[in-house]
Amino acid sequence: MSDVPLISVIMPIYNTPEAYLREAVESVLNQTLGDFELLAVDNASDAYVAEVMKSFDDERIRFFRLEKNQGPAGARSYALKQARGEFVAILDSDDVRLPESFAKEAAFLQQNPEVVVVGSYFTRIPEGRLFKPKTDRKWLRAFALFANCPFLMSSTMIRRRVLSENGLNWDKTMVPAEDYDLWVRLSLLGEFDNLPENLALYRWHGGNISITRHEAQVEKAMMAKVRAWENVFGLSAEQSRNLGQLFLRKSLAAGELVSAESGLLKIIAGVKENPLIDWPTAQKIILHQYRKAVRRQPNSQNVRRMLKSPLCRELGVSTFFRAEKYIGSFFKRERKRL
Repeated sequence: MSDVPLISVIMPIYNTPEAYLREAVESVLNQTLGDFELLAVDNASDAYVAEVMKSFDDERIRFFRLEKNQGPAGARSYALKQARGEFVAILDSDDVRLPESFAKEAAFLQQNPEVVVVGSYFTRIPEGRLFKPKTDRKWLRAFALFANCPFLMSSTMIRRRVLSENGLNWDKTMVPAEDYDLWVRLSLLGEFDNLPENLALYRWHGGNISITRHEAQVEKAMMAKVRAWENVFGLSAEQSRNLGQLFLRKSLAAGELVSAESGLLKIIAGVKENPLIDWPTAQKIILHQYRKAVRRQPNSQNVRRMLKSPLCRELGVSTFFRAEKYIGSFFKRERKRL
C-alpha cells in the first residue's frame, strides 16, 4: 500500500454477525484495484468484532474502536477524519463490494472531474433481485433535492476533497436519514452519476433502518430538504416548515397552506434561474410530490384550494386530475353534511 492510498474505504461496525462481517471485509481485500486503506470503525461492539478484524493479516486495514457507540453517522464521521485517500468508498459491514467496484468507480471519477459522487446498480441479497438506479445526471440531482436517496450508500464513491473543502460529514442530528442529508447537500456541489453495472450486494433483513425506523427516517429526510430549500432558495423558516408538512401529507390550516404554496412558488422561480438544476426534470419530480399531497389531504377545503392554485399551472397538473380530485372532495364534503 502507498503512503497515500487512492481510496479510503469507510466501514462502520456494530455487532455485525461474524459471517456477514467477514464477507464484507473479504470483498474489500479481493478488489482488483488494491490501492486503498480500509478504515474499519468498531462502534463499541462486543469483543468478538475486534477478534474478527484482527484475524485479517493485511496492512491496508486500519482498525479503530470507539469506547462509546456513536451510531453509524458518528462512526463514519470518525473514519472520514482519518481518511487519506483521494476518493472515499462507503461499505456497510453487512454488505459486499464486487471485485471490480473500486477500479471502475475510481476510473470513472478520474475521467469525469465534474462528478462528485458515483454509485452503481446493485443486487439485493439473499433473494438476488437486481436494482437499477437511474443514471441520468439531471434526474439524480433533482431527485436528491426534492424526493429521496439517489444512491445505495454501499455502492458509492465520493471525492474526499469536496467533503473536506465544504465541511461536509454525516450529521448525527439527522439520524436515521443522515445518508440522505449528505446527498442533498452534495447535490448542490457537483454532478451525480450511477454506473449501469452491478457492483455491490445489499443485504436486506429485518434490521434495516428503512424498516425499523421508517417514520423517523421520513421525518428527518424532510428536515434535510427543508434545510436545503432555506439555504438555496431563500425560503423563510415558516414557508419551508409548512411546505415540508404539506409534502408529508399533513392537514394544514388555511394560512399554513398559503405559506406552503408561496414557498413552493419561490422554489420553482429559483430552480428556473439555477443552471445547476434542470427545470423540466425538477418539474416532473415536484409535480409527483404535489399530486401525492393533493391525494392525501384529509381536508376537502385544502384540496379545492390546491386545485385552484397557480401552482397547478406552473407544475402542469392535468385538467383531468384536477376535475377528478375536485369532484371527489365535493362528494366527501357532502357525505359529512348528511
